[in-house]
This record gives sequence, structure tokens and C-alpha cells, in this order.
Amino acid sequence: MNIGGLSERIKLYEHVVTEEDAGFGATYDWVERAEAWAQVRRPRIQTGNMIGSADALMLTQGFTLRSRKDISKGWRVEYKGEMYEVLHIDRSVSGEITLTTRSAEAMP
Repeated sequence: MNIGGLSERIKLYEHVVTEEDAGFGATYDWVERAEAWAQVRRPRIQTGNMIGSADALMLTQGFTLRSRKDISKGWRVEYKGEMYEVLHIDRSVSGEITLTTRSAEAMP
């Protein structure tokens, strides 16, 4: 990994229970777990079909950072004021991970 390529600051958030179930369901919130230096990858556009509709486009954004074991699918990444949902974590390269994300605003 080229450490010099990790030039952008991101924040990592986990969706956690903030109040236990008191008969009305638990309360959840996004809690900041870490800040990290990352390399922001070029966005990718993927096409696909949605059930019962025409072609759909999904824009994904990649972030490469030093290896961490605490991140999992469903976490969120904040980058320049935009929120992204972690869809996939590539751990195939030693010492680094690449997060594939999509805009959290685009979530169903």
C-alpha cells in the first residue's frame, strides 16, 4: 500500500442500540467509531434490473484504508459531509481493506 495515497480523512459509524427495549422497541443511532486516512477510489456505475421495473443504476464509491477488523457491512462512512453505506469489505490485500459503499441517501 502506498501510504502517501491515504490522503483523505473519513469517519466510520456503527448502527448501535442506544436505548434497550422498554416495550416499544429499542432505539438505534449512528455512533462514530473512528476516523481514518483513506484513498478515495473512482466511483463506479453498475447497471441491473429491479423487480417489476426497468433498468436501474447504482453508483458505488470505494475507500481504501489500513486494515481494520472492527468494520462490518452496514456501517457508514462519512466523506466530505456525505454518508455512504458499507456494502462489501475486501480484505484480500495484506495490510489494507477496501470498502465498497453506496450513498446512504440511495438506500431503499
